[in-house]
Amino acid sequence: MITIHKYDLNPGLELQKFAVPTYYRALSVHIQNNIPRLWVLLDTSMPKKTVMGIYQVYTGDGFSINPDRLNFIGTYLFHDRALVVHVFEKVCY
Repeated sequence: MITIHKYDLNPGLELQKFAVPTYYRALSVHIQNNIPRLWVLLDTSMPKKTVMGIYQVYTGDGFSINPDRLNFIGTYLFHDRALVVHVFEKVCY
């Protein structure tokens, strides 16, 4: 069944990994109930064989990963808009 799942993001981690089916699509990232969340379209009937890596990059920080191999998902504002976080996705297999 095709559904949209939500995953909590920890703003203190540069990289988080989530197990997902091979066929998925990261849709968006927003704050909900003061928690950064990622919404992903996926097929729940498929086995979770892929690891989706989510990178969070803070405005003003150096960028230690290759941006050419990442897909931009979105940006969220945290701590009363004082912290700007850009979110990218990379398939880690």
